[in-house]
Order: sequence, then C-alpha cells, then structure tokens
Amino acid sequence: MKSLWVFVRLMNATLVCVALSACGLEWSSTVPTSPTTSLAQASPFSPISLLLVDEESQFHLRARPIHPSLLADLPERNSIPFGHHYAAAVSPDGKTLTVMLWPSGSNNAGGVLHLIDLASWTDTPTDVTLNDSASPMFSPDGHALYWFMPASHDRAHNIPRDYELFRYDLASRQLTTVLRLPTSFTPGATRFVRGGQQLAIVVVPTDANNLTEDVPHVLFVDVASGRITSDVRLNGVKQWQYRERIAGRDGYIIYQAGLAWDLERGVLYVAHADADKLSLIDLAQGKIRAQVEVHPRVSLVEQLLNAFASVAEAKTVPTTSKSAVLSPDGERLYVVGWHAEVTAQADGQWTWRDVPVGLQVIDTSNLTQLKRLDLPIGQLTLSSDGKRLVLATGVQQEFCCQQDGTQRNHLYVLDTHTFETLTHRTSDDAYYLQGFSSDGQYAYFGHTVWRSSASYSVIYQALDLTTNQIATQREITNSFADLLIVGELRRQFR
Repeated sequence: MKSLWVFVRLMNATLVCVALSACGLEWSSTVPTSPTTSLAQASPFSPISLLLVDEESQFHLRARPIHPSLLADLPERNSIPFGHHYAAAVSPDGKTLTVMLWPSGSNNAGGVLHLIDLASWTDTPTDVTLNDSASPMFSPDGHALYWFMPASHDRAHNIPRDYELFRYDLASRQLTTVLRLPTSFTPGATRFVRGGQQLAIVVVPTDANNLTEDVPHVLFVDVASGRITSDVRLNGVKQWQYRERIAGRDGYIIYQAGLAWDLERGVLYVAHADADKLSLIDLAQGKIRAQVEVHPRVSLVEQLLNAFASVAEAKTVPTTSKSAVLSPDGERLYVVGWHAEVTAQADGQWTWRDVPVGLQVIDTSNLTQLKRLDLPIGQLTLSSDGKRLVLATGVQQEFCCQQDGTQRNHLYVLDTHTFETLTHRTSDDAYYLQGFSSDGQYAYFGHTVWRSSASYSVIYQALDLTTNQIATQREITNSFADLLIVGELRRQFR
C-alpha cells in the first residue's frame, strides 16, 4: 500500500494536470447538493480540472477534461493516451497543454513531446524524443518551451550529471541547446525573470553519492546567449540530502527549503528548512537582499521585558521540509512544514516521527511573524484571490494526533482575513490537496481508501466554498488516479 502511495505522490510532485477516463473503468459521481450548471451547459472547454486514470492498473494513462463542479467527463471529448508517465505545462494564454509522454516505467527512454490544443482537445505529437527525465516550461510569450535534461549519469550510482537546458521553438519546430550547467549542479525550481529575458534557476551541487556538497545557488541565465550572468550563493541554506550524526549514529537527512516567488516585485523568498529564517533574493539585481530570523511582532513593553528575560536553549532536531506560498498582493507569506524527531533505540536502530510546525504567517514588509497556528498540517494551497487557505496533514507524514496513538488526518479551510476555521474534516486516510477552480468557488482534494491489500478507491471531492459543503465527488476503483487543475498549473510559473 505504501509503495503505491509514494509512487502516486512522486508523480504528482513533478508532473501535471489531465483528466482521464479509461474505457471500462468503474467510477461513480455523486452530487449531494444541486449544481447550477449541467454537462449540457458546459462550454467546449474551460480551464478546469483534468483527471488521470490508468487502464486496468497497467499504468497506461488516458486523459479527458472534466466538469468543474460535477467532476464528470465533458461530453464529446475522447480520451487521449498519456503513456506510462508524463510531465506537462500549460501555455501562458491557457490554450495549449504540452506533455512529455514516456511509454515504459522501467526507464525514461522513448519519450515524445506532444502539443494538445485544449479548446478542440486535439493531440499533435512532435518529432522531439526524450531519453531521460525532463519537465517542460513555457516562455512568458508562449513562443518556446524550455527544459533541463542530464547529458550523462555517474557510473557508480547512476546519478544524473551535466544538465543541459534545451529550447524548443514552437513556430519553427527547432530544438537547440541553450547551455550546460557545471557537472555537479542539479537544477530545481526555475522561473523567468527580467521581462522573460533571463531564467532564475535554483541549483544544488551534489556529489556522486547524491549528497549535497555545497550550499544551493541561484543562477541567472540570459536565454538569448546562454550565458550565466549572476551566481548567488545561498549561504546558510540547507537543501537536499546530507550525511549527519543523529541520535548517536551516522545517517542521511533530507532538507527541503520552502520557495515562494514574487515575480511582480522581483523577489524570491526562501524559508529555511532547519530554522525560522528567511532569505530574500533580489531577482532584478541578482543578489541576496536580506537574510533574517523571523520573530513574532512584539510591542515596546514586550521588547523591554524580553531584554531582561533569560533565554532557554531549544532542543535540536533534524528538520525535514518547509513549503511556502505568497498572497496575491505580496504582503503575506504562508509557511508550513515538519521536522523529524529522532530517537535512538537500545539495539542501535532509529525510530522517528514527523512533527508538524504549524502554520506561520509572515508580514513581508518587515519580515515579522503575524500569526502562528498550532495545527497538524504539512500541505497548503491558497485561492487565487487570496481569501481562502486550505491546509491538510502531510501526505507522507504520520502525524500522531490522537491520545490513543491512532492516526488521524486533518483538512482545514481558513479565512485569511480573520483566520477563522470555516471547515475542519478528519479522515483515516491521507488528504492530498489539488487546488481551486478557476472562479475560486471550489476547492479540490482527494484521498485513497484501502479496503484490502488488493482493493482500493481513489476519491476526489469538490468543496463548495460558498456553503463549505461537499458539492460532488468522484470515485475510481482499483486504478491509479490523479487530479490537477489547468489554472493551478499556470500559477506555478508566476
């Protein structure tokens, strides 16, 4: 059960949105409340949800758009094959979905780049083949695609090396190599900056054992010349995998800093994984603007009292991950995460549990903490208008939230003005957040229900944010399924 779940989440972390319907799949859709729009009234295509389902559990994926409130297949839209696994991106105008499709799960050989017109739902394969992992990204003008792909693999452990940046011109159908990164640099989050003329790329130097060998960098690349114009070292930031002494033994710890891009104001916020610290990267000048510890906002009286108070030493535990999202106006940063609390056993083995750090709300004008809520959460997503925040227990974390030691998973919807809890749900099964409808009326989430080791259902639900009730749900039985939203995918690159 766990191995399948990890595979599903890995796909969701790096891939993208599509709705699938496979022939003969068993599914159901229920509507607790009366929807205002029927399938017959649906437009030929709206920037809504797409559902992924595999055919007969063989991971031969097929895709089809679905209705935003009914979660049912749109009429007259045939399913499109999506291979064994895929990576995708949506054009800035929301009209084109580009998908890299790979036919086999044993390796990444034989991939093909496809272009899908979302209005007509037609699939056009290109002559671009892919023999390694990659993930496409549109240029801001929508005229070209960019992606990184390793040129080689280390012989000892097959670790990807020598990443190259490729550009595919959609008009001429020409593929060119923009640059090759230094051998040890592994690229991560990437955004276009400076009017689309440059790429800001977060990279981590790694060794042949896939361990971090230096602090992460933010590289600024001129896309026309392929020249690195700036190289900003993120001193003090831990990212990726380290070998450390923990609870009396040597072991491996993965740190994941939270990244939030404010492209309109030219800032990258980096929430440190191992401390309440923020680094601010100036995307216009290519340098660190500030690196500060985040403290609660306190009054003058509290400052005077604190000056005479003793400071207790905090317990040191290895921190695993942070996630961060920025409000649409750029005034607030929302941060969630967890750390691993490690215990050494008498037999020399480790046990640990992942402990949530709650929700932290940071004022970006002065980098002080506005609010902190002690909630058992590890996921977050924010509506496009910034009014609703959906939070859930981390999908891969086992937060023990019951006094009797049993596992419970939580989902919250908060009003970001008052921080009032509008909805709180619990489940034995992990929630995974999908995002919001383009009009902001619905929040989407799902969970997997296991009935036996060989029988399970993937259930997706649409929560109506005007009533805080489930509007509808769709259930897929004994097949892989995933749900993402075209609009949410577009937001990732802003």
